[in-house]
Amino acid sequence: MAIGLRRNTVLLEPHSEEWAGLALLLAYHFKQAVGDLPCNIKHIGSTALPIKAKPIVDLLVGVKDYEALFQYNEDLAKKDFVFRGSDQPNQYLYVVYDEKDPEVVIAHVHVVKLFGGPYRRYLAFRDYLLNHPAAAKRYEQLKEQLASQYPDDREAYTAGKKAFIVEILKLAKV
Repeated sequence: MAIGLRRNTVLLEPHSEEWAGLALLLAYHFKQAVGDLPCNIKHIGSTALPIKAKPIVDLLVGVKDYEALFQYNEDLAKKDFVFRGSDQPNQYLYVVYDEKDPEVVIAHVHVVKLFGGPYRRYLAFRDYLLNHPAAAKRYEQLKEQLASQYPDDREAYTAGKKAFIVEILKLAKV
């Protein structure tokens, strides 16, 4: 299984069913670290779809209270979830690095308010592409083009996907 990608690089791998297994394992470890804190954890991003993807697993964690979660940052760090702060409005990020190479990222954990706008959008995008294979194929083709164009510029790669994501979210009616 190919998992992990050096920071700021873009490389797509063929879909691997093992990504779902890693997502479950990471969700289990995250939940262990936060104990009985209510949270809803979902596998999102391209590794949750049957398309080529950057081999970095994305998890969505919905919580009612950020402050309650932040009290577990030390316990999460012991399970290799490194708190990286806010990466977007109303969203926090934890990163899991390869234990052998701290420059290689294997997972992003996006923490948002449970059932809030970002939570609904992440799931709507994933679910729309799961239920519309032609749209998923278009997304894969766009990602391949962008990866070829920006192999060392993750920001440009991500920016290049924005219009497609907005289009899908409109179709998904969120």
